[in-house]
Amino acid sequence: MKCFALAGFAETERSEMSRLLARAGTTLDEPWVLNDGSERADLVIIDPEQFAGRVARVRALNERTNLAVVIDADAETPEAWLVLRRPLSTESLVEMFNRASCCDGTVSSRPPASNDAEQPENVAVEDDT
Repeated sequence: MKCFALAGFAETERSEMSRLLARAGTTLDEPWVLNDGSERADLVIIDPEQFAGRVARVRALNERTNLAVVIDADAETPEAWLVLRRPLSTESLVEMFNRASCCDGTVSSRPPASNDAEQPENVAVEDDT
């Protein structure tokens, strides 16, 4: 059984996610439960518009924990492997949880640093003349 944590959500949205997850039933590849804080979460679901969500994002990235981002339907797509758009549906939640349970996207989802692509031989040398 895998567990997930929620960060940056109002109680109504937390309840909605729990209700949709309960409706998912056996369509999930693995059972998921909300983390009670006693162990490390396998997935952190955040609202990046809220401070708590942004803090949880940084922590999840540092700990190499799977991360899902919940955004509004018309919001710009963030750099994240797992993205859910509002309004949430059972189908989108199932797809996200199944993707999170089968794969570890934490390493591949990180974009390279802006200078990672530069090779030392491509750097111009200034002429002192």
